[in-house]
Amino acid sequence: MATKPKNPRKTFFRTYLYEMREKINKSQAQVAEEAGFDHSTYNQIECGKQGFNMNAHRLILLSRALCVPLEKLVRAEAKYYEAWMKINNKQYAAMGN
Repeated sequence: MATKPKNPRKTFFRTYLYEMREKINKSQAQVAEEAGFDHSTYNQIECGKQGFNMNAHRLILLSRALCVPLEKLVRAEAKYYEAWMKINNKQYAAMGN
């Protein structure tokens, strides 16, 4: 008898976090430390394995660690979330541009 996977959600890489991090030439460990996360937690966020719907507190911490305006990070996460909803066949209200 086949068993269901624990987490049937599809995940994908948060390219925007990677690009922002690379632009300021920081490692995942550096961003994690500055944001107050464990390195493994930050890695899971960037890889899309954790926090498919990020909260405001995390976004504020990441904004500071990545040296980007909070609004830019929120918009990037909103686009990520819309794409996540689409690949997971979820319905959502359009957020606008």
